[in-house]
Amino acid sequence: SIADLRAEDEARGWCVAQQRRPLARVTHGKMAEEDGARAGVTALTDQEVYESRQRYGPNEIKIAEEPWYIALLKCFLEPMSIMLEISMVISGAAEEWADFTIITVMLLVNSLLGFFEDMKAKASVNALKAKMVNHVDTVRYGEDGRKTYVPLNPKFLVVGDTIHVRGGDAIPADCSFLEGSDISINTAAMTGESLPVKFNARGPMEIDPSDPTHTKKIHKLVLAGCVVHQSPGTHLRVEKVGANTESGKATLLIAGDSQKQVSAFEEKILNVVMYLIIFTLIDVICVICVQCEYRGKDFWSEIVDCLSLIIASVPVALPMVIQITMALGAANMAEQKAIVTSFPALQDIAAMTVLCSDKTGTLTTADITVEFNDIRTWNGFTKEQVMDAAAVACGESTEDPIDRAVRMSYAKSIKNPAATLSKWKVFKVAGFTPEVKRFVAYAEHPVEGRKKLAKGLLDKILDTGDDGGDLWVCEDLAKIEADVRSVDIEFSKKGYKTVGVAIGEEVNGKWVMKFAGIIPMIDPPRHDTADVIQKLNANGIQVRMITGDHKNIAIETAKRIGLPPNILANTELEYLEQETVSESEDGGEEKVTESTCFNMCDIEAAEAHGENLALSSKATKLILDSGGFAQVMPTDKLVIVKTFRNANGGSITGMTGDGVNDAPALKAANVGIAVKGSTAAAQQAADIILTDDGLMPIHTAVVESRKIYARLKSYVLYRIGATIQIVIVLSTLIFAYDKTIPALYVILLALLNDVTMLTVSYDNARVSPQPVRPTVFGIVATAAVVGSVMAISSIGFYMLGHYGAILDPTFRSNTDAGQAYVAAVMYVQISIGIEMMIFNCREPDDWFWSSAPCASLFWSVVFANLLVIILAATGTIVDTVSWGDIGLIAGYDCAVFLFTDVVKVLTAKVLKEGGWESAMEGERANYAKPGGSPSTNISDSEWNQPELCMSAQGIWSVFGKEVQGWAEERTPASALRCCRPQGRDPSRSHEDQITFPGSGPI
Repeated sequence: SIADLRAEDEARGWCVAQQRRPLARVTHGKMAEEDGARAGVTALTDQEVYESRQRYGPNEIKIAEEPWYIALLKCFLEPMSIMLEISMVISGAAEEWADFTIITVMLLVNSLLGFFEDMKAKASVNALKAKMVNHVDTVRYGEDGRKTYVPLNPKFLVVGDTIHVRGGDAIPADCSFLEGSDISINTAAMTGESLPVKFNARGPMEIDPSDPTHTKKIHKLVLAGCVVHQSPGTHLRVEKVGANTESGKATLLIAGDSQKQVSAFEEKILNVVMYLIIFTLIDVICVICVQCEYRGKDFWSEIVDCLSLIIASVPVALPMVIQITMALGAANMAEQKAIVTSFPALQDIAAMTVLCSDKTGTLTTADITVEFNDIRTWNGFTKEQVMDAAAVACGESTEDPIDRAVRMSYAKSIKNPAATLSKWKVFKVAGFTPEVKRFVAYAEHPVEGRKKLAKGLLDKILDTGDDGGDLWVCEDLAKIEADVRSVDIEFSKKGYKTVGVAIGEEVNGKWVMKFAGIIPMIDPPRHDTADVIQKLNANGIQVRMITGDHKNIAIETAKRIGLPPNILANTELEYLEQETVSESEDGGEEKVTESTCFNMCDIEAAEAHGENLALSSKATKLILDSGGFAQVMPTDKLVIVKTFRNANGGSITGMTGDGVNDAPALKAANVGIAVKGSTAAAQQAADIILTDDGLMPIHTAVVESRKIYARLKSYVLYRIGATIQIVIVLSTLIFAYDKTIPALYVILLALLNDVTMLTVSYDNARVSPQPVRPTVFGIVATAAVVGSVMAISSIGFYMLGHYGAILDPTFRSNTDAGQAYVAAVMYVQISIGIEMMIFNCREPDDWFWSSAPCASLFWSVVFANLLVIILAATGTIVDTVSWGDIGLIAGYDCAVFLFTDVVKVLTAKVLKEGGWESAMEGERANYAKPGGSPSTNISDSEWNQPELCMSAQGIWSVFGKEVQGWAEERTPASALRCCRPQGRDPSRSHEDQITFPGSGPI
């Protein structure tokens, strides 16, 4: 209504005004003065910042980059480059200057292109990393001369700065505790300690290394690279920056020892190629022995003749095509809002079979709305009092969706919200953590007096239990619990998320808590969630919802988005104690209590004792058959992910998350996916970082990664098959008929093949309807069969010409002219056949007509074949071949092309039905597709489906923008990252702009 819109506009104006108005902050029960001055928290002037930076340096690790000439030299020291260099030396020594020139050009083109594109890719990576830096709240003097928080890039921090951190933030420099709430730090990444370490004004302490007596103790520093495990807000003082930090020193030590990360798939392919090269070198030795010892040929003459074999065995463009294809795919995924942090993740997401997805913000909009009129109250409290208490008990972060919803509702539903809220003076807080699931604020009101206000999960508000937080049991709980839970169930069945509120008074020195009410909230599914889930299921990926909400809410959400409603609550998993199973001497199972904490970010520390998380067969089946999980804790997420990953042979498991409590599960998953707005801890543990909401970027990433794999598979299949064909044909002609093909012809053949196959990076790859298996057995087996068929066809063609009369009589002549004509004819036959074989290999498992190639690939093949025909017909470079023989060759190769396609399809069928790939590479778990209820289409915003096509830019200009080498180029120390967005998001709704007690400028 118009009245509602007017109220919302007024609320928006109040929120913005409150954001700009300087308010007091609270720390350790001491209220800051209105001008922001308070003990402990200091701010540096511009002059002090300059002097500190001049003295201690910036907060960045300056690693001496490898000189360009060293990087260029390494390009010429690659195994395939060395093979070309050997060929170049041999051809030069034999004064075969035409061969020498072409080999030199091939070497320079491949090495220099790789060098320049790598330089451009590094520049692109650095620019992309700069955009992804998370900022840290730093106390500096504002334009009005007063202390305020400034979101800074961590590299601009200096010694002496005061920073403000919360749970989930990464520590950007070595810091000391200054003031605020006790802070729990996960130090596993730096020290290997499995349990978080608590820092406060009292410690921990350590021996001063500068004290010769080793008796003086100083406060232990919070090291850069660690993650804040738990804190509602703490001030730290920067003590060391950049290379002087512990992580900086370690980074400098290992900087010169870093190696380029190669995916397992690429490594296997390169190993296969190396085996082919080794086999060819052995073949060359055998050829030389036979020709020189048995046939009495000249040694140097045979060395030159063997150049063709050496060059044929070197797929020069293979590494480049692999890198270009993966880089182009990664860049396209980045355009579609999915940033890949390591190339191996590309093959994992293509093979993903199970996706465990967080609900809030991923399956739903996270635009939670409080239903103020439906608030239920107890013990005489009013709705306004419940909202008042909930608003005061909000954390400082503007990112929490629950707090945002409360602030928004408070701004719209309470009269004079600014004046009402400003009466509360908070003097102590106990912040929200994934374990306690509640926020507690101790505040004083001029009328109400001192109150203890709590907001959080209903179970944790009624009776906290012994969870290590602020503990209580609400007064007269037995009388109201049944009614409260009945209302909660009623709300949950309607799909409402509920938040409990309790208010306490101090009686005889003890706080007595009374349950005040339940606040219902609604978090609607995203408009595209049901459609994307259907697409993921169609692509062989089963989606499992994981949420901390009540089971009934999860069931209602599942029905709306088409997921199966058989949701498993964590209470049903309680009997699955965290135990490890080891075999005793009598063969039985001996259960041992797990000695680790699962709600931490370091999985390696949890597994350091050599124990494997194990569940009973009943428990495993329960998890695998469930359609989703509700009321989960960090431990539950880790158990679920590891169960999917390990059970029944294992699944390639994906996991989405955004918080520090999700980091263990993200790291344990094959594909950890940090959703938009995730904390630094989650991003560090993830393989893919989403920059848009919902599941659509994940579906886009799946589609693109499968395209990448399809392109790589077709190219590798072709390149290995072609190499096998050429080596077999050349060797057979030498051994059986004492016929050689000049190295120049083979060089031209390889050059044309490589140029043609560069366009495969843009090919119209067909997306596999099922998760792929990035293995090499099937590829090598198919390539061996296809290459052998092509080799037999070429040898058969030679035999037809040698023993029959179908070719020009010159072919059968024993003169030098006949020898040259044979070489030219065989060159044309092999060249046209290999070029056509590209279309066989585009569809490794299906008929060649199953999908059309892209225009650039098709016309490049046509151009290469026409060029070869023109060269042969005109006698340019190669000897002249008659038009009649050229026509016969073309017809013969077309027939061989069709026959090869039949053999290829039959081979793929035998490999699939015979289970050969599974036998060689291992079985993979299979899951029946669950059937959910019909989904409900909900429109929450205007949305355009992203384009999935490749960029139309030139291959080299696009490649320069890619993220080649993401893994080795990532910032080695997480010290330069802190989870704090830069400034205010103008697209966010106005509830983020409300300033509550404990917020705002100092």
